[in-house]
Amino acid sequence: MDKLRKPLFLLVLIIISVFSVITSSAQTEDVNRCIIGDVNSDGEITAADARTALRAAARLVVLSAEEGRRADVTGDGVINASDARRILRISAQLDDYIAHEIVVLPAVIPNCTDTGLTEGKKCSVCNETLVAQEEIPATGHTEEIIPAVSATCTETGLTEGKKCSVCNEIIVAQETVPATGHTEESITAVAPNCTESGLTEGKKCSVCNEILVAQEVVPANGHTEEIIPVVSATCTETGLTEGKKCSVCDEILVSQETVPATGHTEEAIPAVTPNCTEIGLTEGKKCSGCDEILVAQEVVPANGHTEETIPAVAPNCTETGLTEGKKCSVCDEILVAQETVPATGHTEEIIPSVSATCTDTGLTEGKKCSVCNEILVAQEEIPATGHTEEVIPAVAPNCTETGFTEGKKCSVCNEILVAQEVVPATGHDHVAVVTEPTCTEQGFTTYTCSCGDT
Repeated sequence: MDKLRKPLFLLVLIIISVFSVITSSAQTEDVNRCIIGDVNSDGEITAADARTALRAAARLVVLSAEEGRRADVTGDGVINASDARRILRISAQLDDYIAHEIVVLPAVIPNCTDTGLTEGKKCSVCNETLVAQEEIPATGHTEEIIPAVSATCTETGLTEGKKCSVCNEIIVAQETVPATGHTEESITAVAPNCTESGLTEGKKCSVCNEILVAQEVVPANGHTEEIIPVVSATCTETGLTEGKKCSVCDEILVSQETVPATGHTEEAIPAVTPNCTEIGLTEGKKCSGCDEILVAQEVVPANGHTEETIPAVAPNCTETGLTEGKKCSVCDEILVAQETVPATGHTEEIIPSVSATCTDTGLTEGKKCSVCNEILVAQEEIPATGHTEEVIPAVAPNCTETGFTEGKKCSVCNEILVAQEVVPATGHDHVAVVTEPTCTEQGFTTYTCSCGDT
C-alpha cells in the first residue's frame, strides 16, 4: 500500500504543478476573498498553496500556526489531501473562493473618562480585520457647580462643589462648613419711669433673631420729690416762692407763687485808668442788685507806648546773637523785634602733636577754637614706642684693672636696661726665671707677669 501511495503522491504533485502554470494568470484580486487557502500569505490562492498543504498532509513539511490556519479550508482542524484538493480547485477556479463572513464590530460610545471605538468589521472565518475600529477620545467631564449651602446659627453648611452633569462623578467635593453659632446682640434695657414699668436688658441673635436672654419687667419707680428753689425778686423782675416737682419726670407737685420786684439799689462803678494801648473809663453807676447801668462810664484815651532800647547781644562761636530792639518801658510790649545774628563759628587752631618716647605716650595733632578754646579734633594717645635694645660690650679684666660684664641699653634714649657688673682684676701671675750666678756676678730670680710687669 505504501508503495502505491508514493507514486500517487508524486502524480498529484505533478498535476498540481501543471495547474500552477495554467491558473497562475487566472487569479484576480478580490477584496472580499477570505485569506483561507492562501497558505504562503502572498495574497493569492495558487497551486503552490495546494502543494504546501499536500506536503504538510504527507508530513514532509511542518506549517506554522498561521499557515496551518490558512491551509485548513475544510475547517475540521486537520490538514489533509482534502484541504489540498479544495485549494487546488479554488486556484483553478473550479470552486469558488471562500468569501469573508463579515461580522460587524459594534461601535463603543465614549464617556467622560473612557475612550470609545467606531464601528468596525472583521471576517468570522479568518479573523481578518476588514474595517479597523478607530479610537474615539473620552468626552471629558462636563463641569456643573453644586451650589454652596450657607451655614446658619445652628445648622452646618456646605462649600461650593463641582460634579459632572453627565456621569454625576464628584469633581470637587463639598466640605462641611460649621454652624456659625449665634451672634449675641444686646436688647437694650428700658428704664422704668415714675409712672411706667421698664424692662431689663435682654439678648438675641443678631442673625436669626432668636431670643437668648428674655427681658424681664421692672416696676415703675414712682415720683422722686425735688424742691424747686425760691426765685428771688430782682429790681425789675418778680420772683417765685419755693415749689416741688419730680426730679425724674419734672411733673410739678407743688406750684410756685409770684413775689413782686424789689426796685434798683445804686452802686458806684470804679474808674479804669488808661494804659499804653488800652483806653480807660470814667466812674459810672449801676444797680448792685441787677447790675443795670444807671450812669454810663465814658472812654478815656490810651496813653501810648514809652520807647526803651533793648541792647544788642553779640554772637559767639556756637551761639547766635541779637540785634538791638525796642520795647515799651511801661507795658514791655516789643516795638522793634530783635533779629537773630548767626553764630560766628569756630576759628580753627592746630594743637601740635607730641611724639611718643620709649617710655612716655605721645599725642596726635588736634584742633581747637582759638576764640573759645573748644576742642574741635581731639588729640589721640600714641602708645610709647618701647626701648630699642642695644648691647653694651663686656670689658675683660686684666692683672691690675677690673673688667665689666656685657650690659644692655636703649639705643634711642640711652636708658640702661641691663647694668654691667664689675669683674675683679685677675692679679699678676708672675713666672719665676732663675738667672744663675757666674764667677763674677751674683745670680737672681726674676718674676715676670704675662702683662709685662716684673
